[in-house]
Amino acid sequence: MEVSPKAVFDEAFGEPEDRPTIAESVAARLRELILTGKLPPGTPLRLSQVAARMGVSVMPIREAIRMLEAERLVTIEPRRGAAVARLSIDDIEELYAVRSALEALAAKHGSRNIGPKDIRSMRTEFDAMSRAAGSGDTGDFLRHDRRFHQLLYAASGRPQLVARIDELLESGRRIVDPYVYRPWYPLKVASEAHRPILEAVERRDPPLVEQLIRDNIVRAGERALLAFEEDASRSPDETAAWPRDVPFGVE
Repeated sequence: MEVSPKAVFDEAFGEPEDRPTIAESVAARLRELILTGKLPPGTPLRLSQVAARMGVSVMPIREAIRMLEAERLVTIEPRRGAAVARLSIDDIEELYAVRSALEALAAKHGSRNIGPKDIRSMRTEFDAMSRAAGSGDTGDFLRHDRRFHQLLYAASGRPQLVARIDELLESGRRIVDPYVYRPWYPLKVASEAHRPILEAVERRDPPLVEQLIRDNIVRAGERALLAFEEDASRSPDETAAWPRDVPFGVE
């Protein structure tokens, strides 16, 4: 029996894949630049300028900016246009207050339920954090740091709680990346702060794990506030200039 070319074609390609629209791709690129601090708070997002840098028309840029406005990453003001949303002390305090409460709760339940395999994985992530700290690789350190905590929280068996924490961690990158890790707080110190957490998990001590996680996050919030205030005291409160070295492009 002869098989039609169309049938062969359909079988080879399968079901149509969901592909991001141009606006979604633009939003993803801008979101990453904002969350990593490459587009600082206050940076103007002029539609024609962004469109030219990304090689697309103005229409998907406008749609992407609306998406980011809904995420509170961008503000749009009459006659002034769009800009990267500014941060405030209240934003930082709120983020770390909510994180400390939710992550301490997840850590308490996670340390009760976590199995030997995941504890070994936490040890592996801790060792990787230590190596990254020794080499001064902040990006690698942050990846292993996040995985260390994710293993503990996932063991809580509370997926909605874990999902909310993940959302906070993602949106909080625009605070963590530029403010939490400064030269006066070496990565080695940050890495060693996780050792007592790991040891408490290994000893199956949920109350201690809960307290250590809460303390760890509170201290991170204090560092973020200190760095934010330092920057505010050095820089006038004015609209940021467009960074010349921002790598744009729809990927």
